[in-house]
Amino acid sequence: MEYISIIIASIISLYLTLIISKSFNLYDLPSKEKIHLKKIPNSAGLASILIILISISIFKYENLFQINFYLMILIMIIGFLDDIINFRILSKFILILIPTLLFTYNISEIDSLGIYKNFEFKLGHFSGFFTVGCILLFTNAVNYIDGLDGLLGLLSIVTFLYFIILIQPYYYPTIIPLIIFLLIYLLFNFGILPKQFIGDAGSLGFGFGIASYSIIYTQVYKIIHPSIIIWALAFYVYEFFSINTIRLMKKKNIFKRDLNFVFNHLANKYNKTISLFLCIILHSLFCLNGLILNKLQNYMLSLFLFFLFFLIYLIIRIRLEPK
Repeated sequence: MEYISIIIASIISLYLTLIISKSFNLYDLPSKEKIHLKKIPNSAGLASILIILISISIFKYENLFQINFYLMILIMIIGFLDDIINFRILSKFILILIPTLLFTYNISEIDSLGIYKNFEFKLGHFSGFFTVGCILLFTNAVNYIDGLDGLLGLLSIVTFLYFIILIQPYYYPTIIPLIIFLLIYLLFNFGILPKQFIGDAGSLGFGFGIASYSIIYTQVYKIIHPSIIIWALAFYVYEFFSINTIRLMKKKNIFKRDLNFVFNHLANKYNKTISLFLCIILHSLFCLNGLILNKLQNYMLSLFLFFLFFLIYLIIRIRLEPK
């Protein structure tokens, strides 16, 4: 019954954001840095705030998860304002830094990178800086990847399902409402229902959410090894570092969006549907690899393969670039 309420609330809230977008002229406009050809309402991410608040009310989460959800809401509001105001890079960085610092202070830092053959890799005094850097980097990496219909939603769903497989059933209610919302959102994103985008409210919010869940599961509850959680983040991180490496090689501004992402190249070579399919398959294979390595409990091998696959991914990405 609780999840039926989430389904109904998701549909209603997404129609509400559609009305808000049209009433206040909140659209994602076409440009040479984007692939859509007409203006699209882009406030769907706001709808997830209502779902989070309803979930908190229904499931009575423990304080740690409640704080995390409120920080996600704060990030979503910042993202929504960014879509309206278009903050300067420094202003946006400072605004996202605030909930990130609140997370490290109130919930957890990345204190340990895991135990490897009786040796624990502790970060000590660097844990705070490392945690803030990881959250900021990953939140922006997810924001980067939101450039193809269905991509952010499907990637996030696969990521959350990966978490569900690895965690205990007790924690399922902290994730399932987000999956339900994303599934309903995809009906709008694909144009089955009136089309709209999730906007920075959604991409930044879910990026922060995935990063914070990863830290909670590895550092607070210690139910997933850090070398295993990274496979849920691999596709986002690989593409983030690859696109910026390519921009630096071409002496381009790393902060200026372009159409050189992997999904852009695949869409140009094939079409958008095949591009979406290949990206989701690749992300799913990374997650499957993590599940196999978790079963084997070979954490050193997991780290080695993570960096090896990144080098392979980077080389392929560079070769995909037009001469």
